[in-house]
Amino acid sequence: MERDPSARFDNKARDYKDLQDFMKKIIKTEESIIQTRTNFKKKWMEIANIENNQDLSRGLTSYSKALDEIERTHRETLLIMKTNALESLKKYPERLKEQRRSLSACSKAQKDYEESEARLKRLQSTKDQRKVDQKELEGAVTSKEEKKKILAAKQESTEKIIEDRNKAHCEDVKNLILLLTHSKLSLHADSLQVYTEAFQEILKIKDQ
Repeated sequence: MERDPSARFDNKARDYKDLQDFMKKIIKTEESIIQTRTNFKKKWMEIANIENNQDLSRGLTSYSKALDEIERTHRETLLIMKTNALESLKKYPERLKEQRRSLSACSKAQKDYEESEARLKRLQSTKDQRKVDQKELEGAVTSKEEKKKILAAKQESTEKIIEDRNKAHCEDVKNLILLLTHSKLSLHADSLQVYTEAFQEILKIKDQ
């Protein structure tokens, strides 16, 4: 058994809290990128509207529309990060703290049992057993057995809680990564499609 298993959960909780902070920074950066792309798109549209070459104007308009479509998909991806991914991450530290509390309760039961065992041994090791109060000795034996049962029950329930939480946590993190990966795949797939269409339109531009 680990020397301080509760510390492992504290460290994981801090790691997931750090991950939250990083995701918030990513979201903020992505929002800035979207706004910059919006301004970039608007400027291209302004240029398209004043170009005399109709082919060039159509090509620039097509490119601007591609940027507009990417902006829409990017905002959807960002919304997923905010409402799903970030909200999921917020739950992880508390779940880990719950496991830590379960371990703490188990550690307390372990300590209580060890103290009752030590008390019984002190009474049993007394050289002159005539000086030992038999009721006190019987009480120590009973106390040790009760503490032993409590400890066994705590250990069993703690193991079950941690096992269940670990399985749920693993599934949640898996789904989180799949969600983030799928949203990025969608963004890049849409980008490839709209940029390909814009590229084909731009190829039609002829000098006049």
